[in-house]
Amino acid sequence: MSVNKSGSDVGLDVAFEEMKELSDRGAKNIIDVREPSELVAEGAIPSAINIPLAKLKETLQLTPSDLNALHGLAITDHNSEIILTCRSGARSARAREMAKEVGYTNIRVYGGGILEWNAKK
Repeated sequence: MSVNKSGSDVGLDVAFEEMKELSDRGAKNIIDVREPSELVAEGAIPSAINIPLAKLKETLQLTPSDLNALHGLAITDHNSEIILTCRSGARSARAREMAKEVGYTNIRVYGGGILEWNAKK
């Protein structure tokens, strides 16, 4: 992750190829912020963990051990990389701001979302 002169992340987006590689490896730091009904209707990125946007901020305030136990997330602290995805990128961008508000610093977005995933997989 690149940082700017102020030390904050510049939010580098994740391209399809990297997301596919992460999913193929079973990465446990990918959060899909869509509603569960959307996952049923449109499918999901394998290994992505569903935490709807409405519950994200509250969920990310849990301790790392609770995040792992309750959601299977491999997040050890507020500097751990988190990759956010949704349908087309809009909610992921809002989710990034929520994660920053609770202290996370290494947040990336897969802006293509499930629409791009389904088109390219």
